[in-house]
Amino acid sequence: MDTSAWIWIIVAVVVVIIVVVAVLLITAPKRREAKQQAGRDKAAELRDAAAERELAARERQATSAQAAAEAQQAQADAAKADAAARQAQLDAERLKRQAAEHQEDAEGLRVEAEDHARRADEVDPDVDGTSDRGSDNDGGAHGAGTRGV
Repeated sequence: MDTSAWIWIIVAVVVVIIVVVAVLLITAPKRREAKQQAGRDKAAELRDAAAERELAARERQATSAQAAAEAQQAQADAAKADAAARQAQLDAERLKRQAAEHQEDAEGLRVEAEDHARRADEVDPDVDGTSDRGSDNDGGAHGAGTRGV
């Protein structure tokens, strides 16, 4: 090969290099802008994901607060029911004592009534003194034939 062929080859290589460099210089701002836009898009995606996670965290926190409030209400209801049960137990004991007192009062009145009836029989001249009032099963009522008329 002669020198002129070499010169044309070198010129062609230099022209190709110049064209490549020119293309790179011309497209560099577009590539830089595309790279920046890709970064912006990625940042927007990350922000959206962060916002979604923040929303999910707030929803979970609200759910947790609601569950805690429900648990506290259930605990308060249980305490109220326990207090009501204790009060009912106290009322039952009080009523039982009152019933026993009333039973004692009734028994005392029954004995008193029988005592009055005996005294009346003792004072009444028409009553035969042989009857035994305490052994009557009819609650102290006068049996037939106890009065001598």
